[in-house]
Amino acid sequence: LGLTADLRTAAPSRTVIWTGRRLRPLPAGVTPTGPSRLVPVVRSGLLTVPGMVRAGLEPLLARPLRADDVAVGELLRRRFGHEVVDRLVDPLLGGLHGGDVDRLGVAAVAPQLLGAARSGRSLLRARRRTAGGGAPATVSWTGGLGVLVDALVATPGVT
Repeated sequence: LGLTADLRTAAPSRTVIWTGRRLRPLPAGVTPTGPSRLVPVVRSGLLTVPGMVRAGLEPLLARPLRADDVAVGELLRRRFGHEVVDRLVDPLLGGLHGGDVDRLGVAAVAPQLLGAARSGRSLLRARRRTAGGGAPATVSWTGGLGVLVDALVATPGVT
């Protein structure tokens, strides 16, 4: 479509989480689908001591996912405990998808978790091995996403 020259990435910014008392920076290694590193989460003050202990037990509590799909909230609560879901995953993933993580299916919004979940491997360890060099870039066009739609409509043979 010849649109790549007009692609723009989002400016780097800091993500913060509201704790009920104040805003705190999102710890390193936390993505919308949960933590891939526990030490920054421990230092962040986002979780209580029992919540941190529960999250740290994830490698020991990993069991194979037997269903074809489950809600993200259900899977991650089982693995990391309710605090990780309520204080990190729901605000990030739920906000990103405009939905409730207890109604969003893993296959639809976090398919990268399914392999480890089905095998019974630790999600924390599996994500640590596959973690890349930072967050994926958010891209759009200078004129917004409508530029893509307009180009598709104007391209002969596209239905």
